[in-house]
Amino acid sequence: MDRIEENRGTGGQGADFVADYLRANPDFLDAHPEVLNGLQLSHRQEGAISLIERQIRLLREQSEQQRSRLDSLMEIARDNDGLNQRMHRLILDLLIQESDIDLCRALVEGLQGGFGVERAVCRRFDEEALEHYPFVADVIREGKSRCGRFAAAQLAPLFGDQAEQVKSAVLIPLRDEGVSGVFALADSDEHRYHPGMATDYLDRLGDVVGRLMKRNSA
Repeated sequence: MDRIEENRGTGGQGADFVADYLRANPDFLDAHPEVLNGLQLSHRQEGAISLIERQIRLLREQSEQQRSRLDSLMEIARDNDGLNQRMHRLILDLLIQESDIDLCRALVEGLQGGFGVERAVCRRFDEEALEHYPFVADVIREGKSRCGRFAAAQLAPLFGDQAEQVKSAVLIPLRDEGVSGVFALADSDEHRYHPGMATDYLDRLGDVVGRLMKRNSA
């Protein structure tokens, strides 16, 4: 305490000394609570508040931020759990379909009824048909989903006359040996399906549908 008292009148150097001393002795304020209680910090909105009040305020703000992050994580977890449950029910329904026609019907109905999809289609192509549809053939050949805005002529093999109404779409190849097909989702909102969207669930669903088509063909 004496060293601090002696440096009160040294201006900036004294302030630096006090700051260095407190950093080197973090338990000083615990040992001298009368000093802590006398400290005040200016606050633009509420005038002067004690250091303890300021610390409590900061801790409360940090606690609120942590709680907000936790609530966000819990909400995401609930959404993911609901999505997983709906996907599980859809796949169980697909497993009992014994023909490509019934399989595609169940897929389309499940996507529209359980996932809020505006338009959906599932189609298998033979090699002769793909010669006339180069865009669809490229999607199947690459084995990767495509999302975004496409020309009506590119989507016509999938959506027919409704292709003109499609403003955004996602095309998922049915990836399994010996199977050439695509299922696609479309919307009249040009921002619904965009190139940066995640397609993990859809890609896995495409794997399932492709494997079931192969099974039905055996």
